[in-house]
Amino acid sequence: MWPDDNIVAYHIINNLMQVDVNDVLRVFLVILIGGLFFSAVKVQNPLWWEKSFSYLGTHFSDDRTVFNATIIISGILLIILQQYFMEDFYILRDHGRLTSRQTNVVRGSLIALGVLMMFVGIFPF
Repeated sequence: MWPDDNIVAYHIINNLMQVDVNDVLRVFLVILIGGLFFSAVKVQNPLWWEKSFSYLGTHFSDDRTVFNATIIISGILLIILQQYFMEDFYILRDHGRLTSRQTNVVRGSLIALGVLMMFVGIFPF
């Protein structure tokens, strides 16, 4: 191991430990909007929007790989984001504003939304 490897590893780990919800949300939005925009611009059929938005991910589209990868990665990031969102719901639960059941429903719904979003990219039909 080179002497500088420890310095690089330290900086990477230090930066990863300081990731907050704004950083993850920014990455989520950039990937989602950028990937959708790139797919919409690169598709060969200029009237794709007349069929449906999902046309970008079907086998008729030329750039379905970019669209589907964008949706899959966005679903994974949404599942990661739910951990940050749930911190506020846990505070509400601890103050008696929400029940444990309501908090679990919100958490399950956010996870299900991320999984279903990934399924849109995995199954392009």
